[in-house]
Amino acid sequence: MALSILIATTAQAQTAKVVGHGASACARFNDEIHDNPALEREYFAWAQGFMSRALMRAPSGVDKTLIYCQNQFLRKSR
Repeated sequence: MALSILIATTAQAQTAKVVGHGASACARFNDEIHDNPALEREYFAWAQGFMSRALMRAPSGVDKTLIYCQNQFLRKSR
């Protein structure tokens, strides 16, 4: 019992620093891809990496219905 209380009281939430394109505000993302549509692929690649890591920590099977093909998400070139 004492051990479980010790473990429960010493557990702390972990924080992580977001770096790369994902650290940008949505307004900056919109401005940047408006000025340079090719940057959308870079943002998307960052998001894929972020989501992949999140899924590695998720329970097994939560990704069974996800679509990974970027052509279905990216807009057509202007």
